[in-house]
Amino acid sequence: MTFVDEEEALSFNVWVAELELLVGNARGNRRVDPIYSFELLQKLQGSIRRSERAQLQSYQRKCEDALTIVLLKGAPPPVRSSDTWCSANMTPWRI
Repeated sequence: MTFVDEEEALSFNVWVAELELLVGNARGNRRVDPIYSFELLQKLQGSIRRSERAQLQSYQRKCEDALTIVLLKGAPPPVRSSDTWCSANMTPWRI
C-alpha cells in the first residue's frame, strides 16, 4: 500500500478553490478563521512549489484576489507571512 499525502495528491486549483470558499464563508465584517487559513496557506505553498507555470498562471488572479481579502480582513502575523509568500511566489519570474 502506498501512502500519498493530501498536499501532493491535490493540485493548485483545488487549494485555490478551497481558499475562495474560506473567504466566501467570512462574509461582511467577520474575520477569516486564522487557524484554518494558516493550514490552508501551508498547503497552498506546497502546491505552488510543485505546480507548473501554466497552471499557476491560469489560477493566479483568483488566488491573488482571495489572498488579498484574507489580508484585508485582519489576518494575524503568521497568516500574513504565509499569504505574502504565496503572492510573491506565484509570479512568472519565480519559475
